[in-house]
Amino acid sequence: MDLPSAFARLQRHDALRSLSLDAICQYTRLVGHLKNDILLPQPAALTTLDEPPEVLPRAIGLFLSKVLAVPEDAVQCSWDILKEHIWSSERVGLTKEDREAFKMYGWGLGLSMYIARLLSPVLLLKQKIAAVTIFPPDETVCCTNVSCERYQKHALKKEKSRAVLVFTLSDGVQPAYAVHLSCNKCNTQYHNNYSVNGKVRTYYHGIPDYLQVSEHHFVEQRLVRLWVSMLLLGWFVELSIFTVWYGFNWDNRVSASNSAKAYDLVFSDTSYVKDGDWQFVPHLTTEDIWDAFVLFSLLDDKQRRNSVLEVSHEGLNKDRFTAAMEERNRDFILNGQPDAVRHACNKCRRCYQLPDGRIVIVHPIVGDGVSIGRPCCGTFACTEPLQNNRHRFCRTHFNSHFVCAITGCSSAVTDEDGAKTCSDPAHKEMESKHKDKARASFASKERYSKVQIPHPVEAIFIPEEVSESDAAVEMVEEHLEWFEEDK
Repeated sequence: MDLPSAFARLQRHDALRSLSLDAICQYTRLVGHLKNDILLPQPAALTTLDEPPEVLPRAIGLFLSKVLAVPEDAVQCSWDILKEHIWSSERVGLTKEDREAFKMYGWGLGLSMYIARLLSPVLLLKQKIAAVTIFPPDETVCCTNVSCERYQKHALKKEKSRAVLVFTLSDGVQPAYAVHLSCNKCNTQYHNNYSVNGKVRTYYHGIPDYLQVSEHHFVEQRLVRLWVSMLLLGWFVELSIFTVWYGFNWDNRVSASNSAKAYDLVFSDTSYVKDGDWQFVPHLTTEDIWDAFVLFSLLDDKQRRNSVLEVSHEGLNKDRFTAAMEERNRDFILNGQPDAVRHACNKCRRCYQLPDGRIVIVHPIVGDGVSIGRPCCGTFACTEPLQNNRHRFCRTHFNSHFVCAITGCSSAVTDEDGAKTCSDPAHKEMESKHKDKARASFASKERYSKVQIPHPVEAIFIPEEVSESDAAVEMVEEHLEWFEEDK
């Protein structure tokens, strides 16, 4: 049906005759974003991308009637008239007024504003309406487990949803619901980023539009790409991307914290969702930045190699991706980086013959001064990673923590909390001077921050608690200049 004919039919309906052109355009925008929600409660036989269903779900009809201020039966009539046009049209971006309509009328019903590339027959009445609804990808409408007796046979109906937050580049923080589907035969669970079978999490091929960085946080892919560019090209690149990526140093929070603060200041758009509006606080964490960086890098690497990422579904992210990171590092060592110039010459490597006849090849390492000093086991030539970056020794050599840290001394450390030396007074004096030196370095760094020396550790400096008198004296002493009177 062409638009003139559709408008003519709308004019014949008493309740729809008063709709303005803006209201009709808003109707088409909202319904265009609700296609998946319209399909959710439909019978499996009617769940298809090709044809619009005959009847709108009750929740969607109620939502549209409140937004347009028309009776609910009039919404169904408008659907009968416009459904063919809406179903075949490209989705149009929502306006600020549309988002406010979802917030005002949709949060209590179960509708979504953004649908993440999926169609799945889920019972809508069990859900609530949020700004973003994230489903599994459309290729998982049916079970994709080849060993399952329901493989590609029937649309999945078993669903479960949970409240989440989606951090976007253009629309700020969006309250959302994430839906995952389950096969009742093989118990495979299909999420937006991955499927779960048993204890194994298998990510889909490619990089999703929204990356799940924690149980209740999703980040738009465009935003992650921005963070990666900031980390690689900004001044804070020296602050440990390679420490995190190659050295597994998950405790470094410097450049990631700047990225989180930049998002909260510039992109978060707290006017739409404030603290208390949703069950989660709409703020990014430093861990979200690093988890997004690692997950994006791993998925990008797997996409380049035309494979999929498989990790354990249990445990924390910092442990879940360690094996995958090690595999990627081994591949780099053996095959080099994907975009690197592949060659070997006498300038970039040297060959040596050892006294025992073995020939070894030596390559130079170009570092930034941070990754070279990454935390490692204090036992010479030990390659086992630390359990915690604050440890001095790995799991195998953990008992060395209780041996005096002075070279050549094998006595046990004393019982004092945090002691690293034995009872020898000379060794205690060495430890004391070492700690004093560290404190002096810290104090110097604090003074540099107060006078705004370039390249501070944090873009936004948060001073520790000091009394006003101490701070004043320190600042005065820092800027004293002494002169002698000429005689």
